[in-house]
Amino acid sequence: MEQLIGPETVTTLPEATIEAFEDHGTIARTVDNGVPEAARIMQRLAAAGIDMTAVGRTLEDNGIAGFEKAYRGVLADLTASTQPSAASL
Repeated sequence: MEQLIGPETVTTLPEATIEAFEDHGTIARTVDNGVPEAARIMQRLAAAGIDMTAVGRTLEDNGIAGFEKAYRGVLADLTASTQPSAASL
């Protein structure tokens, strides 16, 4: 995670990951480090037949589905918490 710290970025993480970072992570702009090596790795992946655009799309789709599921869960919990219980009727 530390390798991708930079301006104008947003990262969503599980609470456990945030706590681990707070415990022993380092805040520093690192997103610019290793760009030439990253370009070489991307070229090697393409040469091996790995479509990183498709990989990115799959990860994005899965991430959106996860957020949507969590959002629907929060809405369901809020709806349930605002409904009068049978005991209170």
